[in-house]
Amino acid sequence: MQKAEMIARRSLLQGSVAAPLAVAGRGGSRQPAPGSGFREQKTRLVEGPQVKRDFTKDGRSRRVVFAAHCMLNQNARHVDCADFPAMMKPMLTALQAKEIGVIQLPCPELMALGLGRDRDVPPLETIREALELPEAHARLMPYVDQVVYQIREYLFQGFRVLGILGKNGSPSCGVETTFYSSGQGPGEGVFVRLLKERLKAEGLDIGIKGIEDHRQQEAIEWLLKRV
Repeated sequence: MQKAEMIARRSLLQGSVAAPLAVAGRGGSRQPAPGSGFREQKTRLVEGPQVKRDFTKDGRSRRVVFAAHCMLNQNARHVDCADFPAMMKPMLTALQAKEIGVIQLPCPELMALGLGRDRDVPPLETIREALELPEAHARLMPYVDQVVYQIREYLFQGFRVLGILGKNGSPSCGVETTFYSSGQGPGEGVFVRLLKERLKAEGLDIGIKGIEDHRQQEAIEWLLKRV
């Protein structure tokens, strides 16, 4: 497919999706005509916790943890950096044994820089520098908002949010260690820093721990103490 055709097709797809959303954004669903037989739509989107429900009467554990994207999907990692075929099995085995629900975080680097990202991002020196650009922050903040929204919902409904598991050594998701132009060192990844700042501003005290690829037991023990 030629480039011009691809752009035209993309514009068409975006238009087909955006049109109904734009209608919905202008006051929600349309009011039915009198006598039309249609029921008035009563469901509305919500910005925060609204209705308290009883979630104790079915089989769910009501315990959740937020986990770095690559913990469940190594395919999103930087080229030549995947340590496992698909996922971090020791941690996930521990979570399964304790019946803890896993909420997968987005991969900030993939969402901001793509799967073909490189450590050298011209004209910048590192992925970290690219993630610090204002336009990168603008792309990442909606994902921060989504995580905070979910945390608020689970807490409001009486669930236990056991913590957030980042990926140490990552320029985006590192917690105790991150990646700089000179290599790994102490510090936080860009996405983790933005998320922690937002959690603090919202008054949400959620523990955050980084996991090491080949030393997962430390993070496992940290999490199990919180169950």
